[in-house]
Amino acid sequence: MGQRNLEDKYKGWLERFSNAVSNQLGTNIRDKILEKCESCQEVSDDLEMALCIKDVMERFDKIVDDKNERYNVMEILGNQCVKNFLGVATEVKKDSKGVEEIVKNLNGKLGADLFKLVGNEIHSTLDRCFCHWGVKETKEPISVTYCHCSLGWMKTLFKTLLDKPVEVDLVQSVITGADSCKFIIHLD
Repeated sequence: MGQRNLEDKYKGWLERFSNAVSNQLGTNIRDKILEKCESCQEVSDDLEMALCIKDVMERFDKIVDDKNERYNVMEILGNQCVKNFLGVATEVKKDSKGVEEIVKNLNGKLGADLFKLVGNEIHSTLDRCFCHWGVKETKEPISVTYCHCSLGWMKTLFKTLLDKPVEVDLVQSVITGADSCKFIIHLD
């Protein structure tokens, strides 16, 4: 890959994406996705990073036909990204008895009611993209492939909170053009 002039804040995402694609799909695929990615050559602010990610996701979608392979790569990134938050999750789990308390205490830690227990599901509605890589600054929709990073984040968070694997559905997302991000975490 060519020399890139990236602010330190943004280097981590491209490196992790590059490594995840290499590990899951091979270096040839990685190189096809990133080699001529002009918008990623210089990134110094969130809007430029949003354009870079938009370009990378468009190339990723075009080069890797199997959406499950793409989604798996992005979920791996979400698993890595959530690691900084798992200490909070462990604390919430320790201070909670049952799912209702987990949801209540998690919302308390986050300072907002982002999660709601609805029957055998936890619904999460976010009024904006919480990704810290700058994608929230996008002026144009970004592929839903990218949002599977957040889906992986949610899976790992709730696996930690509930001590069991969970399925998570991405219902809609802000960066694809919706007015909010919505996830459903299935408890059974």
